Amino acid sequence: MNKDRLFENLVNKNNLEKAFDYLLVEIENSSLAIDPIWTPALQAIKKNRKTYFNALSELLINGYFQADKARYFKFPKDNLGIRPVAILSITDRIIYQAIFLKPVLGNVLKTKYTQPPCYTPNLSSETEKTYLEDWHQKWDDYINDQVKAYRDGYIYKVDLDVKSFFDNINHELIKDFLVKECNVNGTKVLEILMNLLSTWAHKPGFGVPQGPEASIFIASAFLSQLDDKGISLSSELEFRQFRYNDDICLMAKTPEVLHQLIEVLSNYLFDIFLELNGKTSFCLLDEGELLKLAKRRIYSPYGINEDSLYTVLNIENSIPDYLIKLRNNRQLEQYEVSALKYYLKGAKNRAYCTRFIDLLDKSHSLSLYICRYVQKFVDDASVYNYLCKTYSEKHLYSWSKFWVLKTLISSKHFQDKKNLESSKTLVLNGLNDKSWEIRSLCLYIAELFGFISDSSALISKLHKSADNIFEKSMTTYLLGSKNESGMMSDLLRSNCTDLQIIAFSALNKPDLSNLPNDLSPFSQYLLKINNTSTVSSSTSVIQHSLLDLVSECGAVHISLDTTKLSKELGLTWNQNNSGKLKRSKKIVHWVELNYSGELVMDSAYILSKPNIDSENECFISYVINRSGKNITKKDIENDQNIKITRSFNNILNDLGFKGEIKKLFFPITSAGEVRFFRKLKQIDVTSSSIDEKKLEKQLKKLRPF
Repeated sequence: MNKDRLFENLVNKNNLEKAFDYLLVEIENSSLAIDPIWTPALQAIKKNRKTYFNALSELLINGYFQADKARYFKFPKDNLGIRPVAILSITDRIIYQAIFLKPVLGNVLKTKYTQPPCYTPNLSSETEKTYLEDWHQKWDDYINDQVKAYRDGYIYKVDLDVKSFFDNINHELIKDFLVKECNVNGTKVLEILMNLLSTWAHKPGFGVPQGPEASIFIASAFLSQLDDKGISLSSELEFRQFRYNDDICLMAKTPEVLHQLIEVLSNYLFDIFLELNGKTSFCLLDEGELLKLAKRRIYSPYGINEDSLYTVLNIENSIPDYLIKLRNNRQLEQYEVSALKYYLKGAKNRAYCTRFIDLLDKSHSLSLYICRYVQKFVDDASVYNYLCKTYSEKHLYSWSKFWVLKTLISSKHFQDKKNLESSKTLVLNGLNDKSWEIRSLCLYIAELFGFISDSSALISKLHKSADNIFEKSMTTYLLGSKNESGMMSDLLRSNCTDLQIIAFSALNKPDLSNLPNDLSPFSQYLLKINNTSTVSSSTSVIQHSLLDLVSECGAVHISLDTTKLSKELGLTWNQNNSGKLKRSKKIVHWVELNYSGELVMDSAYILSKPNIDSENECFISYVINRSGKNITKKDIENDQNIKITRSFNNILNDLGFKGEIKKLFFPITSAGEVRFFRKLKQIDVTSSSIDEKKLEKQLKKLRPF
């Protein structure tokens, strides 16, 4: 195998562009979106795509590439720990991604993914827009196979995870793994990878950045050595082994076997500078624990889909209990955390808005989920004002403040003329925040809304005092829109490729005679390529983003589309953010009124035959065509021209909706309101509190149709 071929594949412009396209999809679907921090570089690259990738290829070929130092956004954990989320330059992200595409190291590493025991998504097919396979499907398989193992008699279970896994992966051991286990050596690709990792490292010699999908791919491949260690014991011990990223599940028929496994795996991890988390407990599975496991599968962390509404409504009944636990600093069970996050993604009920906002200074790890939930209702004045008060009066971690501020900015009330002064004060105060992320966000918004009459001087001042490339990228981006050509020319001498492409983009068609002589190699490549081609637009780079929504640039008060603003700030969930989930769409239970006036379930069982023009008939005639909606007595009375004198529970009982059948089709009932679902899929049944054995007994007692 010609190892130099790997480097040739890496620097190929098509490979680099493919990496960028994957990166765009990944950022759009990210659950840790830090928009608009990456906006400046992304917009500049998009605007100058051909020139940029030609120049980047030359930079790599000639050996001038040098990685940029990473910054870390401290994502708080509820146990008072910190999860450092790496923020990398866009150029570094592109090269890092390109290294792990199939033509370079991708095809080599994907063979290390053996299923079982590894359920981490492997590389997707060439036709897919996403880099990795469907996360949702893999998560389903991971949980379902544990259920199968239980059915096969493996009733003892232990869940493990590697302590600070990404942060503690040793760089030399990654290199040894690639050389010895994957037969990758004698290539410049390894040098570039090691340069990236060592430059980004928070702890010298250790760490793979959390966030990029490329990190998940290499980290999981590296941990395949642990899978192999378990597989080697399968001839001596009877057990089942499952791994999803660094989450490990072991199942056996006796606890003694689990103890032996943990000892072997712990010793192996110690040898590669890793260790298991201390919070490890054995579980003797029963049907109750199995139900919790099934719920973890349904409450998938990887997006919501067309089946979500029914699932969300079932979770809603438990939300008050979850909120009480969190308010009293009691720990939720694993399946409850999954359910709560799932609910926050899909809920359309604003009833719990203020109670969730109250958790922002307590349950720090939920702040992103809470803000994306609250954002759906932040156009309500009471929600907006309560969130403003929380932001101003409570001590929030920087991560939470960042998200709360973005949520406030996305509201129509932020742009309302009567709130203009308070909005302006909120943003201008943020320019002095100790967090550079919040400073950058506020500077971007201040410029966007024209909150500073002469902003050039302030932006220049912040540019000079900025101590990282990301804050400098934002100031460069904003100064570029003001035709600060002198400063832009100066930045072409920078060592940072992101700053250079932003400055180059702002200059449009640069006058070569007015540029410094000591340009960096990347800038020289950009100018050389640009000199033989035509730049497609003379518009400054910032106008390709939010300012193209501004009705009048520089106005004291402008009006922006809040939906587009929310998307730009990374506040909206991608409803199916992990590819196409292969779920059965088959309807398993349904009800209908037939031509004889009979209420029939599943085209097989007669529930009842209400009398013509009775309250029962008027009720079912109204709700049957309003699946998924809240229905009140007043709604029925106005539509059917009848007075409903009996309770909904009595009407449902008469109609045959009793026991599990009632729970199935009417998951929410109260004295004055019900919610009805006419057609149900299997996931609806599984995610509910339905006892399927009891349901089956009920159906057997019904009169067949």
